[in-house]
Amino acid sequence: MTDFQLHPDKNFHYEILRSLGTARYSGSDIQEQLALMPQIEPGDFDSWYNEWSGLAKRVLSTIDTSRLSEYSPVTVRNVFFRASHYFWVSEFFLHAKWNDSRSQSAFSSWRECFKIANAHLPIPGQFIEVPASFGQIPMYIFRTPDASATRPKPLIILGGGFDNNMEELLHVFGFDVLERGYSVLIYNGPGQPSFLHPPQSQPRQGFIHDWERVVTPIVSHILAQHSTSLSYIDTSRIALLGMSLGGYLAARAAAFESRLAALICIDGVSSLHASLLTGMPAAIQEAWAAGDKVRFDALFAELSLLSNSTAQRWMHDHGLFAFQAESGFEFF
Repeated sequence: MTDFQLHPDKNFHYEILRSLGTARYSGSDIQEQLALMPQIEPGDFDSWYNEWSGLAKRVLSTIDTSRLSEYSPVTVRNVFFRASHYFWVSEFFLHAKWNDSRSQSAFSSWRECFKIANAHLPIPGQFIEVPASFGQIPMYIFRTPDASATRPKPLIILGGGFDNNMEELLHVFGFDVLERGYSVLIYNGPGQPSFLHPPQSQPRQGFIHDWERVVTPIVSHILAQHSTSLSYIDTSRIALLGMSLGGYLAARAAAFESRLAALICIDGVSSLHASLLTGMPAAIQEAWAAGDKVRFDALFAELSLLSNSTAQRWMHDHGLFAFQAESGFEFF
């Protein structure tokens, strides 16, 4: 059987499939995305950005933002959820230059669009920032319709991994979970978008391995607010879900957080180091095995060249960015 390719660039094909997965719950539109594919040049990160950003702006142009109160809230949230997601997708391959103004602009746009869409939900998510040892953890808590102080319901904390944003998780898991009678919490930790695009007064923060430093403050906040604003949560039934690298992060956090009732790891990565290294060219693997930092860094830097595969270029660019590493050896 021949695989059906949505785009001649295999990595672009994968990311498009991923984006299509948000269509079931208002994150995107299938026709809009399929129509975009022929316009994107294979291996061209600028083309990817331009086309997805252009789509986001076209979606926004279908509504008069100065008269939102005159539209159905369904129309408003569908437009802004889609635009938010498309802005995020546009930014996905822009991490070669950490100060790329397009990246920061896309981040600001997807967050603002998500905020507007959320405000037009039947039960808007509550945005909260929880203090932690490394800064403020941004999160949204969404109440399932049947939950109340007299009938509290379980909560599932949804966590992404190496390349997720928390807004994507709402469309992939969150709305599905809400329909089944669970409240939902989405969040970002170090190494994820909120900490890679911080306010100008704050430094970027890359991934940390001890993810309990993220999850424990979240759980503590839920328990502290249980008698007031979060009384609709059954605090004896809090679950933590992580996908991909988030599966490792969730498992690590759960090992140190006894107040969780359940742990869900989807495609969990037990060793990010091993999974990334095995995908590298043989020469890079040999340099690592020999402990040759100079050669390793030189070879790893070559992955950023346009002639290399899209996947390897992205791994180079995003890996350094997400871990805030100055070299490939430091990243690995």
